[in-house]
Amino acid sequence: FPDPALLKKNLKHFTISVGTEDFLYESVKQNIALFEEKGLPLKTHIVPGGHTWMACKKFLATTLQELFK
Repeated sequence: FPDPALLKKNLKHFTISVGTEDFLYESVKQNIALFEEKGLPLKTHIVPGGHTWMACKKFLATTLQELFK
């Protein structure tokens, strides 16, 4: 991140959602660690399951509720 402070200032909502059996799970965990290390505001949703449309539907419903509170 060239300017984490600027990103933190302008970032309104940032969510990462992943299933523990998703083929991207390990790389997503690394990204989460990097964002936390940089102090970026981040909400995570990590649930059992894989890379499926049902998981996406669940994550989308949760994230949309958070956005429109």
